[in-house]
Amino acid sequence: MGYGLMYVNKNNKLLLICIITEIIIFITYKLLENIGHSRELIFRSWIENTYMFSNFFLVIAIIVLFWWFLILKTDLKIKNNKLKVLLQTLFAVIFGVAIVLICLYGMFACSYSYKTEHLIYKENQNVIARVEPEGFHHTVVNFYIPVNIFFMKESDIESEMYDGSYDKYEQKGY
Repeated sequence: MGYGLMYVNKNNKLLLICIITEIIIFITYKLLENIGHSRELIFRSWIENTYMFSNFFLVIAIIVLFWWFLILKTDLKIKNNKLKVLLQTLFAVIFGVAIVLICLYGMFACSYSYKTEHLIYKENQNVIARVEPEGFHHTVVNFYIPVNIFFMKESDIESEMYDGSYDKYEQKGY
């Protein structure tokens, strides 16, 4: 049975739809970021964090799609079953290792670039305190004026920097 390169089953259609959706998210983020930048607006942390996770998903989806095309290509071109199985296993191992390394890098990058926000009252105004790690042993708190659920604007309140990697604005529930 000849598959041809246009052979697409339900799982592959879902993968292609996910990649197209991720590309649309990427373009929309960059477009809105430029529009916001021209108006001195900054994305809220939840938007940036979602975008970061979305980028890692896009990279993994592209790797899986590339792997699928390689497997399909070897399935179509190679007639020797032992060589075909060997190449497909080799591709699976290489791409599996690549995905694991990307996920480890993604977890590392996310853990050191994750930003939390707290709505606080400071200097007679409601502001957003964005807590960001600065290296391994310092934390920076920048203050912003909330605009809406997507954007915020820089405030006149001076940033704080303190030793330690903790969030002093986090409310403990106990």
